[in-house]
Amino acid sequence: MGARFRGTAGFYMLSTSDRRHPAIHHSRSAKTVGLRTREVFTFWFEQRGICPLCEEQEDMNHILVDCTARPRELAWELANRVWRNRDNTPLPPRLGDILGCGLANSKHRERPDRGKTRLYRILVSETAYLVWKMRNERRIRNDETRGREATDSEIRNRWIEAINRRLTIDRALTDNTRFGKRALDKKLVKSTWKHCLNREEELPDNWSSVMGVLVGISTSRPPRCDDEESHTVPRAASA
Repeated sequence: MGARFRGTAGFYMLSTSDRRHPAIHHSRSAKTVGLRTREVFTFWFEQRGICPLCEEQEDMNHILVDCTARPRELAWELANRVWRNRDNTPLPPRLGDILGCGLANSKHRERPDRGKTRLYRILVSETAYLVWKMRNERRIRNDETRGREATDSEIRNRWIEAINRRLTIDRALTDNTRFGKRALDKKLVKSTWKHCLNREEELPDNWSSVMGVLVGISTSRPPRCDDEESHTVPRAASA
């Protein structure tokens, strides 16, 4: 049996798989009543296939790129606030760039910039996954979240929580005692989150490896780039 992917990795596996459309991924209720595959597709398309806000077909491009739902708009706005600290060009508005973010590469003065590339991949993948999750909560889940639009405060808090979780993982992976040669390079972690942290100028030089230091992502810093004359936008193949 193959490995089971969850979280952001599982979302990307599902989004790029031809086995079934993401919009009908959650079909437990249909399985319970014993519907055949064609009936499952029909059931989910009739019940969930059209976006109630935009009255458009709710495919992945619509969910991540075109929908007017507030979670999608605000999540990408928050991602761009952080990204503008490293690059003046907006994050990719196209589905191909989102799904292909793992192939993107950024350069600084014609040389690969691993830190900036990692930040780009983290922001795009985590933002897309959050938009997808909040869409499912609004449209699919049979509890108090169904049909309810999230508040701006809730969207912001969940986005910051997702990015801070990745930051925490990065810091934990720099532990040479635990991971040895497989440990993440501390310089790479610092390069990834450069100019993006709360009160960064007050942090000690070893913040990336000292877990007792309080570190969090900032979404309110003014735009700042490493080099105004030499910055490139990571791009992936468009769909």
